[in-house]
Formats: sequence, C-alpha cells, structure tokens
Amino acid sequence: MPLYFKASLTIALMISLLAACSSSTVPIDVETAGSISPKTNVSDNVAVSNASFDGLEAGVESTPAIKVAANKTASVALGKSKPYVKIKGIGYGVTVSQSRRDALDNLVSSIQIDVLKEVRICTNDFGDCGSIVRVNTQSELPILGGQFKRLVNTQDNVRFLAWVDSNNALPMYIRDLDRLEMRIEKSIAKLKTLKSPNQRYRVISELLGFIAQYDKKRLVANVLGGYEKKSRPEVSIHHLKDELKQLEKKANSLSFAAEILVKNISVTNIFIQAPHIKDTQEVTPFAKVIKDYMSKSLDTVSVEHAAKYNMQGEYEVLENGDIYLSYKVVDLNYKVVNRSSVIIEQQAHDYLRSKPSAVAFEKVFHSNIVLNNDFHAELKTQDGKNSLYYKIGDRVTLFVRLNKPGYYYIIGHITQANDELSYLLELNDGYGNEQFVREILPEQVNRYVEIASFDVIPPHGVEHLQLMAANKPFKKLPNTTYSEGYYVIEGSKGRVTQTVRSMRGLGNRHKNNSALISESTLTYTTAE
Repeated sequence: MPLYFKASLTIALMISLLAACSSSTVPIDVETAGSISPKTNVSDNVAVSNASFDGLEAGVESTPAIKVAANKTASVALGKSKPYVKIKGIGYGVTVSQSRRDALDNLVSSIQIDVLKEVRICTNDFGDCGSIVRVNTQSELPILGGQFKRLVNTQDNVRFLAWVDSNNALPMYIRDLDRLEMRIEKSIAKLKTLKSPNQRYRVISELLGFIAQYDKKRLVANVLGGYEKKSRPEVSIHHLKDELKQLEKKANSLSFAAEILVKNISVTNIFIQAPHIKDTQEVTPFAKVIKDYMSKSLDTVSVEHAAKYNMQGEYEVLENGDIYLSYKVVDLNYKVVNRSSVIIEQQAHDYLRSKPSAVAFEKVFHSNIVLNNDFHAELKTQDGKNSLYYKIGDRVTLFVRLNKPGYYYIIGHITQANDELSYLLELNDGYGNEQFVREILPEQVNRYVEIASFDVIPPHGVEHLQLMAANKPFKKLPNTTYSEGYYVIEGSKGRVTQTVRSMRGLGNRHKNNSALISESTLTYTTAE
C-alpha cells in the first residue's frame, strides 16, 4: 500500500477512537412523528425521548400477530391477524436536518436488504419479479408513512430515529398499489386502440412509470407484511421498452441530447449523478461528458447532502451503436418527480468510450452480496456510493458503518487488462491479521466512522473495494503475499471475479460458526 494511504488510515483511526471515547449524551426536548421529510420543522414542546442507545438498532423488528383494522379499500383480508413489522433507521448529524436525513438514509438501507431478499425468492415474471424491480440503489425505494423521533443527543451530534411499520405505512402502500393497478389496466386498454406514434409514446412512457412504481411499492409492502393480490396486470415490459426505443426522440449531438433530458425540469438544488450502464458503477468518458452538458442547464449543487433532489441516469448501448439514455429526478422522500429519455446517435458519441472496462466483473461484484438485516454493513465515500468520479488531486474519504459492534476488513480489486489482482487493504500497524482488521466499538455503532482519507494520484482508472464485516472476530483471512506495495491475495492474479466469489464463500464459512456476516461494495472512477 502506498505510504500516503497508510498514514492517512492511521490518522483516521486515531480520530475515530477519540470520538468514540468522548461520546456522551446530553438531554434534548424534542420528539416528532409524522410524514418522512428531512426538512419538516420539529416542535419544541413535545415530550422528551430518553430511549436507551443499546436498545436502538437499525433494522427490522417483528412481533407476534395483531388484528388488522378493517379497511374497505385495502387488499388485505378484513380482520385477519398480521404480525407487526417495524423497520428502523438511526441517524446522526450536526444539525436536525442532517440527522433526519441520515436516519432516513439508514432506514432505506434497512428496507433495501429485505427488498433484495424478496426479489431473490420470488419466481413469477409479473407482480414482484419483473426485470424492472431489480432494485440496485437505495434511491429506487419509495417511502410512505414514515415517522421520526428525536433521541437524546450525543456530545457532538443530534440523533434521530426514523421508521415505517405495518400499522401506518402498509395501508398507504396498499392504497397506492390498488390505485396503480387501475392506472396500469387503463393504460393497457388504451394501447390496444391507439395508432398515433406520439400518443403511443406518451402512454407507453406513463405505463412503464406506473409499473416501476407498482413493482417497487409491492416489494416494500411485502417486507411490511404483504400485499395479497397475486400479481399486477400482465404486460411485457421488454416489448414496451423495445417499442419506446423505436419511438424515442433522437439527438445528433450530446448538447442537444442534454437539452431534451432537462427540458421539463423546473426544480432547483439538484445533485446530478453521471449515468451508468445497468449493474455497473464505472463513470465512463461518455457518462462524464453528458453529465457536464446537463449540469450547464440546471440549478445544481456539488455535494449530495446539500441537495433537495437527486438526478440519476442509466444507459444502454444498442446493437446499432446508438445509446438509449434515461434520467429521473428523485426528491428527498425517494419519490420520482420527473422522467426523461433520449436516443443519442452513434456519430454523436463515437469519440467517447461508453462501455465500462469490466462489465462482467462489476455484474458479479455488485450482485448477490452477503446481506443481513440483523447485522448491516455499509461502505461509502464523502460523496455517497453511486456514480463516483474523482480527478487526480481530489481528496477521497472512506467511511464504514455497522449497525452492531463488530469487525471488518477491506479487499481491493484491480481490473486493468494487464494488471488484474485482489489485495487486502492495510488498515493498521502490526503483524498478521491485525494489520487488516478493525473493530467498531459499541459507541461507534450506527455512525459513519472515517477509516481513510487520501489524495487521488496516478495511475487513474476504476477502483473496486469490498467490505467484509462480522459481529465476531475473524478466525481466518485470505492468504496474502506482499508484492510491489500490495498484500496480494494468493491466486487472485488474473482471477479477480473468482476471488470475489471465494471471499463470499469464506464469509459464509465464518457464518456457519454462528457469526453474523455482512458485505458492502464500492466502485469509483479516477481520471486526469
């Protein structure tokens, strides 16, 4: 490992330990509940919440069945007993707004784990399992009926609890699902009679939006206790998307494509992300340039935590060389407020690389990761964890967050064509495994703990980091050999995809020893 990186890790470790040792609580006088909105004002005359820190863990809480209130508009059987489900997130911040936002993000992470489990176990092609419900980012998940409670402060942070539960949130999801089902049926019926290309384009766009909302809300509803209708109305998403691409507006320049994508966006304070190909996170030269063109026409912010809206894009390189690019604008409640798309002709982007350098690796790296809601791990930078792009000289800070005390180590993967290998990141001074493993103390639980801060230096490219965490000390780590500044994992040279799979297998063997295991992955791009 380069010396500058090792030194910054040591400094970060000292800072995090000092913060943990000085963590104490001071009384506060606010408790609030209501609709999820980090900007909502809190009242100063509500009862104090002195909930014990040790009893507040982010994740899913379930209790025995209770009687569901009769609801004539809901699709659950009236009077049927249902288990009470509550999903929680805990947030920290210097201000009330920052703390509430962090609690909401933590809540969505908790929901995300169970949603991914739902996707994995379902088997039909309609309702829960269409390709559109392959939820890969937190921002894809809609939050309804969320509530907040302010907790006792720590010495240096405001603390909030955010949650959704089956009593309040589930009926809201059910009402929305019933409403969306009717809209989907109406749109399908319209398409059977429409001939005009413009009208078909409009209705297909609306229909795909309704289906996206339905499938994602259906998944969250299932996590909260279930939506009992068997499936949504049958329709081929693949065929709809193919027709939409045929009808899509075409742009013969990147500047014109950007104009089309931002045309109907009137909101401000937008954090715009570079688009990416599905199941990958590399920011290609094409993605960087189109993002820059769009930014010129929007009111944007440079850091995500200052944004009121997040703009996320995804693209596909078509067989004829054209690119189908779609964007959506998402508010702080993860609600989509705008969608736009365009076909960019090949001659308009041909001078820029648009295909990620390691598509096959990324698809394995970012899918089927080890998830556990009882023990949840996150790895991110100061700019989040999606579509990350840094220039040489930029400073990058890495953070780890666990929802329980535990241990972690980090594996780096290099995927360059002539230099493919995996290595253990040296986190501490010492010998053997103690060089690579760190501990999250009880006082650090549910906080983002800084583990490294470093300047981006040549050579540039794409970096992949894999966090492995457990609630018990690791009995075995991968064998390594020190070579040219890296603790190279034995057998990884030229075999990084296989190494990712074997690391997950190693984690599962540790899991068999009654340990709780979790994983988080991070990809970021560096350029001159």
